[in-house]
Amino acid sequence: MRRILWILPVLLVFPVFSVWAQTPANISNINMQVENCEECNAVRKVIYREIQGFFKGSPEQVMSCYDADNFVGYTLASNDPKEWRIAGTGREFIKQYADRALNTPKNIADNKVVSHRAEVQHVDITGNHAIALARQWYVLPDDDEGETENVQFESVFMLHKKNGEWKINGFLGQASVQADD
Repeated sequence: MRRILWILPVLLVFPVFSVWAQTPANISNINMQVENCEECNAVRKVIYREIQGFFKGSPEQVMSCYDADNFVGYTLASNDPKEWRIAGTGREFIKQYADRALNTPKNIADNKVVSHRAEVQHVDITGNHAIALARQWYVLPDDDEGETENVQFESVFMLHKKNGEWKINGFLGQASVQADD
């Protein structure tokens, strides 16, 4: 008799759950996908703003993309992990990094950069944490041969949500670098 009393509620709840589970909001993950797209675009926007800050010569814009107090940057100078280094941490490091934006417009003019393109190629988000891969391409004149040199590199950015905004709190610089030989 006890077994029947236990099975009876299950038999009554299952049909109700079945109907609920098949409502349009529960048979599709579209709401989650839309929200994820919005978050991915918000992450991309932060990285594009950081790159744009360099081209505009605006250290303030670059700094605004970072959670400088919680930042750790790494340099991957080779494929050998024993050669990877911590490039810097904290607000003072990010300020020095962002101040390089002051010289970027002049460096672009001095090096006669023919073109530049940036693309955030991958974003993965879990909760309030994200990782993103950005690739940049430069075309530079090669004065020795009268041709152009193509340089491309990838950087990996780690971000987290702070006060509702995505901020960069880490990066792996020089994740890959390729240049014409």
